[in-house]
Amino acid sequence: MGTRGTLVFLLLLVITEVYTQAQGDTVLIQELDEVVVSDSRFELKRENSGKTVITIGADILERNPGVSVASLLNQYSGIEIGGSRSRQGEADPSSFSQEFDLRLLSTTDIASIEIIKGAASTLYGTNAAAAVINIRTRESANNPLSGVFQSQMGTNQTASDQNYRIARFNQAARISGTLNGFTYAVGLSHEFANGLSSLATTAGEEDPFSRVGTSLRLGYKAGKNFSFTLYGQEQRLRNDYDETFGFSDAPYQFVSRQLRTGITSSFSYRGGNLNFNAAYSEYDSENLSAFPSAFKGDNLIMDLYNRYTLGKNVFTVLGINYSEDRALSQNTEQITQFDPYFNLVYVSGKGWNINTGARFNQHSQYGNHLVYTINPSYRWRLNKGYLRVLTSYST
Repeated sequence: MGTRGTLVFLLLLVITEVYTQAQGDTVLIQELDEVVVSDSRFELKRENSGKTVITIGADILERNPGVSVASLLNQYSGIEIGGSRSRQGEADPSSFSQEFDLRLLSTTDIASIEIIKGAASTLYGTNAAAAVINIRTRESANNPLSGVFQSQMGTNQTASDQNYRIARFNQAARISGTLNGFTYAVGLSHEFANGLSSLATTAGEEDPFSRVGTSLRLGYKAGKNFSFTLYGQEQRLRNDYDETFGFSDAPYQFVSRQLRTGITSSFSYRGGNLNFNAAYSEYDSENLSAFPSAFKGDNLIMDLYNRYTLGKNVFTVLGINYSEDRALSQNTEQITQFDPYFNLVYVSGKGWNINTGARFNQHSQYGNHLVYTINPSYRWRLNKGYLRVLTSYST
């Protein structure tokens, strides 16, 4: 929802047919005809998008096995993710909140990540006031049985202790398939490390870290018109850490469990499709220290929206979004939101495009507010690329 009147002007120049960006020994390749989804919920060519879009594809994920999602986002997005620069045994700054902890995600189950910079709350709601991170999971294999297994081992070293004993383990397994229109996917991941202490002491106490994740997804596709998927995920995290204020090498511990279940469904008809998504999440965290604390909460979100294409140039989204958040402590606190919203994208075919939308946010605590965005852009074709100018005004 943020500050009113934020004006962002960005100029993008692509001078070759393939844009390459060197990052150490890694090369990121983006074809000009690449499609993006997150800024409109339609598959549109990147050159017609009015947003700054960064894509982390399957090729990058495969070249970075064992690297956390938070660390990858820091490398490619330019967005600082809490906990991404710290060692495994340190608590995340957002540990005691209803935010999904990105350290809990396994890259084995991820197909791609899109990062949209800029306000997108008209299309995605209150939490998308500054950016959107869209993480797409892998589809089930087309054959009846397919498996992916991954295992890694490594060391932990400090400047004063150059040891080579095995101190890091990372394993993941995923089995999926398709049988007569039914799809399934089962995933298991585990990570353990004898974490390095944040404080240099003669005792050299280690701060172990462990993460275990399980997931199950079942789906069915009836021809080309209807499909639905049921899914469930459980993530458990446990790590030791040191005292922040007294600078003592304390055996403190943070324990967290997150459970998520939901459904996605889609019904297609000529010119469009109707989609319904719902998810329920539980959060349970405990801090075992000299200042013990605990957090329990849950979240319910439902999103019903219709996508419709008018001709070949106009793409519309009309939807209703509902969310309910509860924090369970001595006194249960609850907030609800009910938002009808609309979004329209026009691609002229002559270089200029516009992405605009509005949302009527009805919040149980701070009342009703109308938010909107206007995002025009223009693209000039060059010999081996294009020049794009875009601007965005959002409330």
